[in-house]
Amino acid sequence: REKTKTMTAASSSESWRLEPESELRFEVGFDSWVSVVVTQGTGEVLGIELAVNRAYEFSGCKLAVFTWHGCEVRTSGSWEAMYQTGRGETTAAAALQTHAYLEGRREEAAHEAALEVVGGIYGGLFERPSVSSASTREFAAASEGRRGPRVMCVGPHDSGKSTLCKTLVAYAARMGRE
Repeated sequence: REKTKTMTAASSSESWRLEPESELRFEVGFDSWVSVVVTQGTGEVLGIELAVNRAYEFSGCKLAVFTWHGCEVRTSGSWEAMYQTGRGETTAAAALQTHAYLEGRREEAAHEAALEVVGGIYGGLFERPSVSSASTREFAAASEGRRGPRVMCVGPHDSGKSTLCKTLVAYAARMGRE
């Protein structure tokens, strides 16, 4: 395993090679900024995939570039702390599992609403009716009260609640959810 770099109170340009399922964490003060460029592979911040060779600037935050498959990142600017985590030292897998569970519950709610609209009883004898088989107005009326799961995220200060919620919203948006 490549030795992990840790940098504090730096102002420079650095290149980082991230292993699969690891992240580059950084803290940036409100009076400074850091520029992050994924130069190879795929990386995401709060569930939002970063385009390759595009600079993203951050200020006044604590964030991480996470990668599922590995990537190379170039940073420049001024930061309070910047360090790499190793494989399995992140909460990304738990966030993805939570997203998968919530997406399943959303699908169940949509299916139940579609069944109510077409008046069908699904017992395995007939094909599931599609949402498109009902009018938009009928589906909207049947969907009222069946909007999928509600989530409450609780925990102590600085435990990652906002990070988890923002990541779940980004994953849901990638699936086309509103």
